[in-house]
Amino acid sequence: MLMAMGEARGSNFAEAQGWIKRLQGSIVAKPGDHTKALASLDELSNYVSTQEKQALEGIDVTVKINANLLLLVKADDVLFVAIRDVKGGPPFAAKRLPISIIKQGEASIRLSNLDAMMPDRTLNSARSDKTQLAVVARISHSGNAIAESGDLSGNPIMISVEQTQVNVEINQQIP
Repeated sequence: MLMAMGEARGSNFAEAQGWIKRLQGSIVAKPGDHTKALASLDELSNYVSTQEKQALEGIDVTVKINANLLLLVKADDVLFVAIRDVKGGPPFAAKRLPISIIKQGEASIRLSNLDAMMPDRTLNSARSDKTQLAVVARISHSGNAIAESGDLSGNPIMISVEQTQVNVEINQQIP
């Protein structure tokens, strides 16, 4: 069950469902009444399905680092990617990722309701309210969410409520 929950948290939904099915098979094969355990696994399976649906409603973000800035990236840097209201406020979705996710100057990230920082401030709520959104990406040398001098960033990219894919280039160093 822990494996299934861990895979679901990592957005590996097919693997999570696979663990649930194996566990269900193992429980069914044992003698006795396992109604409560099987019901619990059914609930977990439904939860994983809900999480997968929310993830599919997200936005695919491709982050590219300008070749001139690649030498400034350090092994312990952190990549922040967020979708926020152009007017400001907390993000509707955000991820803090290790810099190792970037391969050959590029990374693909999915932001969805699963990445909401507050339960009532999700991408779905922004889409329902027709909020003008922007995608931002930044490489932090300190690992702090607040931008600091020396961090690498890109210009915010405006997106429409219907948009499901965006490219962001990290192309400047914060003075």
